[in-house]
Amino acid sequence: MGAPDWAPRLGRIASHRSAVFFEKRVTALVAARRAQMEAGRPAPPDLLTALLTARDEGGGRGLSDTEVAANILTFILAGHETTARALGWTLHLLSRQPEVMARVQAEADGFDIDQPDWADRMPWIRAAFEETMRLFPPAPTMARKALEADVIGGQAIGAGTTVVISPWVLQRHRLLWDDPDAFRPERFLPENRRAVDRYAYIPFSAGPRVCIGASFAVQEAMIALAVILREAQVEPISRIEPRPVHQVTLRAHRPIALRLRKRQTAA
Repeated sequence: MGAPDWAPRLGRIASHRSAVFFEKRVTALVAARRAQMEAGRPAPPDLLTALLTARDEGGGRGLSDTEVAANILTFILAGHETTARALGWTLHLLSRQPEVMARVQAEADGFDIDQPDWADRMPWIRAAFEETMRLFPPAPTMARKALEADVIGGQAIGAGTTVVISPWVLQRHRLLWDDPDAFRPERFLPENRRAVDRYAYIPFSAGPRVCIGASFAVQEAMIALAVILREAQVEPISRIEPRPVHQVTLRAHRPIALRLRKRQTAA
């Protein structure tokens, strides 16, 4: 509504306690890990250690504790819900297609994180996740501000104008996709991936503002899917399709209900 930045926002007030909790917790974790490493004690090879040991190219300075904490908070706040929502939609879609589920579970049964090429060994798992993000992008719309006046498709865009781009519309456009509303993971198999136009599929945005955590999110989701589907058979409870709604991220109007059973053939 054009209110100044200093004006209180209901959302900020409601989330203040949660924000303070996360900031204190992450700050303490960073300080404890830094002290552990400086004392010469072995540190686990995780994201926090990677950030604390990262250096600029050419042996420059590393990140400060404040910068490390800010990055960790970004991964939690920006990367948790988006990936979780996409995983939920993926399990829903897989539960509707047993033949695709069988291909995905065959890869999950052979999943071994210690293999350096583990991701290349799971093309169907990756394809299923990417096809899900095409149909149900976690960020269904995104906004950009025009830095200068421009003309797009004959439409004049003034400097400072907010332009809304919708992956939801773009990734279901009938001029860009064959059978666009169908769940067909084979579109994203390695032999077909090049046929997908770079700017027809933008779940992580594109250009200089592309999501910096895109690769991390895809690998994280592949690992989660492999672990879940190796252990559990995922089955639908209702044949009624969930209705997607846009509330910051794309979620179902009512929680997606799935039944998980222990797989008898799990490794």
